[in-house]
Amino acid sequence: MEVVCTSTDNNLLPGSAPELPPIGQLRNSLARSLKLRLVLSLKMRWLGQIAYKQTDRAN
Repeated sequence: MEVVCTSTDNNLLPGSAPELPPIGQLRNSLARSLKLRLVLSLKMRWLGQIAYKQTDRAN
């Protein structure tokens, strides 16, 4: 699920801000993003180690 601004009014008054989603939704979205980033980081590290080992064997 993605965080989406719920306001569709393009005629906002000066100084007014669009509605934000509930804080729980923002927190869950942030948690999912951080988990995904961690998983991708670990996967890239793991792939880098495999590539290093294969180039080491080739030499």
